Amino acid sequence: MPALTPAQAATYAQVSEALDEEGYGDLLKGQPVDVHDAVAQMRLDAEQMTARAEQLEQLLTDADAKAAVARSKVDD
Repeated sequence: MPALTPAQAATYAQVSEALDEEGYGDLLKGQPVDVHDAVAQMRLDAEQMTARAEQLEQLLTDADAKAAVARSKVDD
């Protein structure tokens, strides 16, 4: 990668700081490619967290539906 422009360097520093705050600082080794890799890891983690949240939400939905059926049987 060619040398960073001052504007690029400022942006990379800003993104690096944000990544560090989010817990991805251990992936940063001082190279621009590390910043891109850390962002890619963050995106992957977000996708996995979304899938997990959807699974947990489905468990709640199923439990609520079963409870509603059980309540309706009691009311009959």
